[in-house]
Amino acid sequence: PIYHVSTITVQGNQEISAKKIKREMELRPGDVFSPEKAINGNKRLYASGCFDAVDLKMSTSTAYTVDIIIKVRERNQQFVKGGA
Repeated sequence: PIYHVSTITVQGNQEISAKKIKREMELRPGDVFSPEKAINGNKRLYASGCFDAVDLKMSTSTAYTVDIIIKVRERNQQFVKGGA
C-alpha cells in the first residue's frame, strides 16, 4: 500500500523555527511518504551544523498515513560581538 504523510511535528527547537526545520525535510502533509526523503532530510538537518542531535520518529496508522516527529537538540550558537 502507498502511505501518505499526515503530520510533521517538530520538538526541542528554541532558536530555529519549526518552519525552517520542516522545509529541510522535503516532505509535506499529503505527500506520498518516501523513506529516502526522510533519511536525506535528517542528514541535511544534522549536516547544517545547527544541531547536536536530530532524531526522526515515524508512526503509521491503519488509514495508510505516516506521522513524523522531528526531535532536535540545538547546538549552542557562538556569536562574536564587535564595535567601533
